[in-house]
Amino acid sequence: MMSLNLGPLALPLDRLPLLAALVVALLLSWLIGRRQGGNADGPLLLTGLTGLLAGRLGFVLQYRDDYLAAPMSIINVTDGGFAPLAAIAAMLALGALLAWRRPLQRWALTGALAGGLATWGVGIAAIHTLSPEPPTLPDAHVQTLAGDVRPLGDWRGEPVVINLWASWCPPCRREMPVLSDVQQERDDVTILLVNQGEDPATIQAFLNELDAPLEHILLDPRSGLSGHYGSGALPTTLFIDAEGRVVDSHLGELSRARLSRGIEAIVAD
Repeated sequence: MMSLNLGPLALPLDRLPLLAALVVALLLSWLIGRRQGGNADGPLLLTGLTGLLAGRLGFVLQYRDDYLAAPMSIINVTDGGFAPLAAIAAMLALGALLAWRRPLQRWALTGALAGGLATWGVGIAAIHTLSPEPPTLPDAHVQTLAGDVRPLGDWRGEPVVINLWASWCPPCRREMPVLSDVQQERDDVTILLVNQGEDPATIQAFLNELDAPLEHILLDPRSGLSGHYGSGALPTTLFIDAEGRVVDSHLGELSRARLSRGIEAIVAD
């Protein structure tokens, strides 16, 4: 399972530890602050926001060439681009400074930060440990726009990116130029654009409107791949290595930088 479905909303599982860390940190700030006479909610929130900004900035700098090609994507934080080590370093540095300058809030802030960071780390470890092994590339068949049937096994033995999409999905439509550009530029990975549940005429009409060349358009009429990989929303992008294992995944709109990071995880040095 890649996401937690809450009615029409799908929350990626890797966001849950961050939410849990925020709750724990605020609770500890309140509990310790009651005993020490100095609630640290303000400094705590400032430290947390600084960490988020630093984590985003660290990722942007790491993939600066991709972001320079599309500067507006820097503010699209839904792409999940985040550098945890940069975030932790910034939070610890600012937290230490604020704790030193605010004696009354020192213990509340220190305890809240420690508890929040510990919860975040334990949550991430728990997801990786307790989550079942992602399914491998299935022995399923997909269709081409021409009506030919192809087994997914044809792509075993090479790194593959599978993008699950539909023409009615706005973020799917927005990310198509990014996928098109990378398809044209890279020959070390195959990007399969597997439509979920739509008929050939609908897909072709969408492609005719799109000002971007796309390759490897495939049809999954019964949305079998979404069910196979436990995806609760579109678009979903799966990064699969040459052995058919899902090494990385992304739920939601892709930026060029996020696509680059996922490809790095499956392409051999």
